[in-house]
Amino acid sequence: LQIFADVGFELAGLPMTIFSDYVNNSDADEFDTGWAAGLVVGAAKAKGTWEASYAYQDLEADAVFAALTDSDFGGGGTDNSGHVLRGAYALGDRWNLAFSYFINTINENAGNKQDYDRLQLNMNFKY
Repeated sequence: LQIFADVGFELAGLPMTIFSDYVNNSDADEFDTGWAAGLVVGAAKAKGTWEASYAYQDLEADAVFAALTDSDFGGGGTDNSGHVLRGAYALGDRWNLAFSYFINTINENAGNKQDYDRLQLNMNFKY
């Protein structure tokens, strides 16, 4: 079972989106739930515009099929939780500079909890 919701609106002239996601694996006996929630402010689409976002995610070990999860969050797979901070600035109408910073905890349900941090810097081009 998966339930996803988002709502977009403008506040002080900035586009904003609030989102949430919930998943439950009814075939698993335990560690069967995952959820995420976050906020995106702005949109780095035209030159000089920017965006920033924050999300928190908690994905238990058997909540979903691990091979199909975000490979950046917690190094990929399941059994992880934590924060994601993102930002971008549009250098041109088709070019932006962006970052993602993951502050995660992995192997929680396995009983071998570890910190996992990852910083990514990206230049994105649209053509």
